[in-house]
This record gives sequence, C-alpha cells and structure tokens, in this order.
Amino acid sequence: MLLGKNPDGTFPILSTIMFSPYLYFNRAFSMARRFLTGDEPYSQICEGLYVGGWPASPRLLPPGNPAIIDCTSEFPRIKEFKGHSYLCVPTWDTRAPQPGQIESAVKWACRKRARNQPVYVHCAYGMF
Repeated sequence: MLLGKNPDGTFPILSTIMFSPYLYFNRAFSMARRFLTGDEPYSQICEGLYVGGWPASPRLLPPGNPAIIDCTSEFPRIKEFKGHSYLCVPTWDTRAPQPGQIESAVKWACRKRARNQPVYVHCAYGMF
C-alpha cells in the first residue's frame, strides 16, 4: 500500500516520482544480482506451475504464455506482458499475503490451469 501499486501492476505517477530512487535501485539490484549469481529465473514445481523472481523481460518467463501471479510490492508489471493474464497480490519481501489473498490467488490459478494455461508465481528475487 505504501507505494500504491495498482491492480494492473503499474504505479501511480506520483508514487513513481516520489519513490523513483528506491524503485529504480531495486530494479538495478535485482538484475545485477541475477546476472552475478547466475540464478535461474524460475523453477518448475509441477506441470504448468512455475515459481521464480521478477521477470524483467519476456525471455525470463516460462514457456507457453503463462498467467502471472505477481507477489511484489516494489516491481512493476512490464509493458511487454500486457497479453498475459495477470493477478497482482502485492506483498513485501519476508511477509506473506493475507489468507483471503492466498485463497483468491489459488482459485485464480486453478481456473487458469483448468484451461491448460501455465501459471507463473513470482516474488521479487525468486529465492525459494
């Protein structure tokens, strides 16, 4: 709520201006960390279900045009992902979503999987 992330994964312009040093530092840190550690961008949990870190580009998404569950408060939805089904559950690192948010996200993911669409759940850094 602090950054005001919208349900479509964007930030209001005022939040972007006010928090731009923080927001852009986090993006740069995330990309540099992934590059330096060589971490894989995602892991497959079971058929059609993937978990990982914030996808900074389309090449970091799992195959098959996945539906995306975004569990970050500090990272925006990338414009190239507008064609993907998307659910925003903004959560700070080291915190968990509320039980109602978890239930809603699970039901949403189950509907996507029932249509044989893969689902990608991501947090900021993908440490699991």
